[in-house]
Amino acid sequence: MLEKLLIFTNIIIDDKLSKANIHSQKERVKSWVDNMQSRQNLRKRNNRNNLYLVIAGVIIVIAIIFGVVIHNNRVASEAKARKFATTHFNPNVKIYGVKVGKLTVNKATDKINEKANNTVRLDNDKIIFSRDPQVQTITKDQVKNYFDKQHTDLPSKNKYNYKSSELSTAQKKLKAVNKAVVTYNVGGKSLSLKLMI
Repeated sequence: MLEKLLIFTNIIIDDKLSKANIHSQKERVKSWVDNMQSRQNLRKRNNRNNLYLVIAGVIIVIAIIFGVVIHNNRVASEAKARKFATTHFNPNVKIYGVKVGKLTVNKATDKINEKANNTVRLDNDKIIFSRDPQVQTITKDQVKNYFDKQHTDLPSKNKYNYKSSELSTAQKKLKAVNKAVVTYNVGGKSLSLKLMI
């Protein structure tokens, strides 16, 4: 009977211990579950942060590629512009009143000889510029000199206007002739003569 009592007490003790164990095991399981949930939350945050890092990295790589492409295009266009500027006039160039921007020396010479005024005359007290197809307006060497004066490494927006010194001189002389008055004293009278053309 003693044995039965011992078994009974062991069962009661085991039962109390098992209830305490169950409670402590429940606490451990709850702690483990909480720990696992916090780990899962941490993993979710890490995954989200990793996603942000990947997106930022892709954006940076695209920006670098975009920058390199833009730089290469700019360098190529500058090289093309430099090559163009070595043989062509700048955009805003006039020689003898004719626009020769973006033309070569040969084409500019031909255009000036076709369109520029090359004679000056006085008609009814007015100085008139006109074109005579029989007279050569400009030579290729003169156009080349103007090209050298306006030449820049890259095309320039500056305005250049070269005028014919011969026409300017002729205009000044015609103005002087037009204003000229000759005064004669004849028989005590003063007579003024003005050239009428």
